[in-house]
Amino acid sequence: MTDHQPRPVRRRAPLAALLAGGILVIGALPAGADDPKPLDDIRQRTQQTVNEIRQHNGDQSGGQSGGQSSGATERRAAAPPVAQDDDSDGHETPDPTAPDHGSSAGLEATIADNDLVSVATTESEIEDNHSSSADATALAIGGQEVIGSHADSDGDRNDSDGDPLAPLCDGSDGGVCATLLYSEAHANEGRTHSDSSAQSGVASACLGGSDPSGDTCDGPIDAGVIESWSAIHRGPSGHTEAESGSSVASVCVARDPILGTCAVGIDALQSSGSSDSRGNAEKESNVIGLQLGGQTAGDFRDPTAIAIPPGCTSPSLVCLFLNQGETYLSNTAAGHAVEALHLSALDGNILAHAAQSETLVHKAGARNGGPKCPGKPNCPNGPNGPNGPNGPNGPGGGPGDNAGPPSGGGDILPDTGGFWSGLLAIGFLAVAMGAFLVAWARRRELIDGSA
Repeated sequence: MTDHQPRPVRRRAPLAALLAGGILVIGALPAGADDPKPLDDIRQRTQQTVNEIRQHNGDQSGGQSGGQSSGATERRAAAPPVAQDDDSDGHETPDPTAPDHGSSAGLEATIADNDLVSVATTESEIEDNHSSSADATALAIGGQEVIGSHADSDGDRNDSDGDPLAPLCDGSDGGVCATLLYSEAHANEGRTHSDSSAQSGVASACLGGSDPSGDTCDGPIDAGVIESWSAIHRGPSGHTEAESGSSVASVCVARDPILGTCAVGIDALQSSGSSDSRGNAEKESNVIGLQLGGQTAGDFRDPTAIAIPPGCTSPSLVCLFLNQGETYLSNTAAGHAVEALHLSALDGNILAHAAQSETLVHKAGARNGGPKCPGKPNCPNGPNGPNGPNGPNGPGGGPGDNAGPPSGGGDILPDTGGFWSGLLAIGFLAVAMGAFLVAWARRRELIDGSA
């Protein structure tokens, strides 16, 4: 066989591959002197992605990854230090835990750690990202909700269930209002505030009132059976306030026509409380209270324990605790937890709670960095500040890196990598063409060699 001289295509094919690789490298470099440091942008975006992954892993693992704090860790955080303790020996009120909330329960019972029944419970929450939610359960049996309402500031913001007698109130212009197994939940998040509220109950009635909506009662007769409510609010500075309350029975049979207070009435098993992140909290509970002429004629508010054996040591037959609770305070957080009645029987195998209420709030982060220099145009939230209407991060898209497209250019999608994706696509296409030329040259060589 005659020896053949090397064909020039064998030299051109590696050259094409080198050329393709060069195009890929050139495409990854800055396109011109006017580019705003694209390699720095890549590094920043890479670091941002790494931080987001770390934060996500921290949320899933309870804050154990990389020392990052997370929502899961906050949900397990302890309440502030106890400021007032009304717990009797043998009883310890559970500390409230994050997120910020107000909650209440009219009646709950369990047997051998299994839920038996839950009546009139509410939960109003605000997370650290300022989203809010509300849950109201009129009735749950065996841990399964029968009648309830749920709202979320990121979804359905208002919900209600039950209350089949609502048309009666509207039809009588508020003269006869009655509710039966009702629940309502509301949640909202705005630019400067977040709110949520919930209420639920077995029954309520108002006779002789003038509010056709039934939201208020100014009639001479006002009564309720196992009712609960809760509410929470956060303002633009991040300060948060919450309140909640519950009662098993309440009746007012005469109302002062001028003051609007109850002149003759009775409350049985009620609790309430409030707290705000400026370091204020209060609570109260009552087994039974009488109102005569707007004054309290008699009540039973002192913490009391009735236990067999004394001290409610294990094993115990019956432990009855009345008006138990605590308040919690610090400079930027506060909370309360109280219940009018706590019953434990057969060494804790049967538990019952009546008229519970609880709150927990703390100073959260201010919205958009907070008004650190109010009244100044270059404040972070001012007109020309980074978060203001004319700033790079504001809705107006003012001057700045993220303000909008450069002069003479089209729209640019932020953080999508579209520009770099185009260059990479061109580079990959060039590499593919170089590989094709190499394979084509090799095939031609084999064909010529066998000829």
